[in-house]
Amino acid sequence: LARGLIALEKGDVATAASLDPGDEPRGVLLRAGVALRQGRPADALAQLESFNRVARGRPYASVDSARVVELRKAALKASWTDATSAEVDLAGAIDAVARFAERQSLDAVTRAARALRDELDRPLLLAVLGEFNAGKSTLINAIIGAEVAPMGIVPTTATLNVLRGGAARRVRLVRVDGSTREGDYDGLRDLLADAAAADESVDHVEIVLPSEHLERVWIMDAPGTNALDPAHERLAREAARRADAVLWVFDAGQAGKKTEASFYSAFRGSGRKVIPVLNKRDRLSAQDLERVSAVVTASWSGAEAGAVGEAMAPLVTVSGRSALKAKLAGDEEALAASGFDAFLAHLDREVFSRSRELKRRACASRLLAVLDQALESERALVEA
Repeated sequence: LARGLIALEKGDVATAASLDPGDEPRGVLLRAGVALRQGRPADALAQLESFNRVARGRPYASVDSARVVELRKAALKASWTDATSAEVDLAGAIDAVARFAERQSLDAVTRAARALRDELDRPLLLAVLGEFNAGKSTLINAIIGAEVAPMGIVPTTATLNVLRGGAARRVRLVRVDGSTREGDYDGLRDLLADAAAADESVDHVEIVLPSEHLERVWIMDAPGTNALDPAHERLAREAARRADAVLWVFDAGQAGKKTEASFYSAFRGSGRKVIPVLNKRDRLSAQDLERVSAVVTASWSGAEAGAVGEAMAPLVTVSGRSALKAKLAGDEEALAASGFDAFLAHLDREVFSRSRELKRRACASRLLAVLDQALESERALVEA
């Protein structure tokens, strides 16, 4: 047993595999370690399943239990990892959690895992957030090239509106209970009005459009934060919860407020991607634009300190209203002057070209949250 453990530690798997460690608990650990090094994670897990039975009443069992945990983690990860790409099979991990939860009658975990599995197969969801009247909807319309998202000088977006790709233009109202109502694209504004009036019964509205961008990334338009209506704040936070990544829109005339940094700090804990954009840049002189950009970057860098996850993307500036006007008029020169070309290239680099990577990261983060919740429930039950 000692020779085998030393050989394995030195990386001499062949020697470790040739020795008979007996039925000691650490012999189980040796056999599991050998199986793992030989690319047989299922055999390693089978060995580890027998550890508690073999180790019962033996000395050092509590010490070795920590090693069992480490080996089990490594074996599970190896069983979900593609040998050629070294990429974790996240779908396999989620399915394994769902099967385990179902066997143990953990209904909430089972539902959450199955919902997460469905979500993994959908395109990246990019939520466009910011304080009310920051020009979020105008910027979305510029990206799409049509007046789709509702715009106005009051907090107009009273629902979560998801723009997704499709062959034909159509709209669909999705209620909280899962039921839906289809509608013609021309009746979009009436449908949005109905959704706002229905309030709690509506989960979101889907707007399907032929768009190359929307084939890879779905865009969610949400109410502004810091609005007078508490329901708008609630919906904005719900959009942040559902999003795989966030495009945060600042109003150049009043950017860098503490309320914005506070919202960002809360979101940063999730480790998801945040792309900041300074909108309405046409309202500032070149000197003021540079000064405001520096203030925003400094304030958000401070909010970011100590946060876990990917660093905030660089700040980009644009005039959404000028861009939309230029796009609808087909004025390429005005479109470039609005900063939209640079903004779209930035968005493609940070989000569209990385949509699969960002989607996987967001779903992995949610899976960890599901597991943490399950472990907390287990602790409570054990204590009870």
